[in-house]
Amino acid sequence: MTLVLIKQIKFHYNTTSENYYEDRLVGYYIYKENGVVVADTSGDNLNSPFINAMFSADCFSQVGTAMFIDVKKEKMITVMLEKLSPTQMKFRGKIDQHSSYVSPTKPRTLYSGSTFPLEMIFTKQ
Repeated sequence: MTLVLIKQIKFHYNTTSENYYEDRLVGYYIYKENGVVVADTSGDNLNSPFINAMFSADCFSQVGTAMFIDVKKEKMITVMLEKLSPTQMKFRGKIDQHSSYVSPTKPRTLYSGSTFPLEMIFTKQ
């Protein structure tokens, strides 16, 4: 899996009920099996308030999910990213208990499991 993260400073949330600025860590992922792309969120608009891969920092050198969606299986995943070294990061995912979400554009289908492994080590390239 390739995971690309970008820090956005002072992102402006402006909806009918909210109007505030927030620093956030957003990105996208591409997951391949045997060289074939299985899931790809690289086309996401990273300036949208709601995206498939969004993280927030905690006080313990870990980064946790604000939102991480397995787009192929239509599930929300709770993810912790832990820095192991300057070049490596551990990805630990867990399927949320009420993880399936309703897509406004297609009927709901319940899938078992996840598209990608829920534990991985990423190496900075």
